[in-house]
Amino acid sequence: PLAKNRLDNELEYVLKTGSADYFLFVSDLACYLKGKGISIGLGRGASVGSLLAYLLGIVNFRLAPPKKG
Repeated sequence: PLAKNRLDNELEYVLKTGSADYFLFVSDLACYLKGKGISIGLGRGASVGSLLAYLLGIVNFRLAPPKKG
């Protein structure tokens, strides 16, 4: 339930700010670069902790579980 709530909140924010196309573009770019063997790094800013970015393949490391409360 915590991960679902986190993802719901992130999706709501992305849709509210009109960032969906940006996330999809970056996801496509990350997938392309990874397919060519090009490292894309860990990400920057808030995207590093984004479950959505992780699920889209934009960041590629395990996230800490969401904090309770």
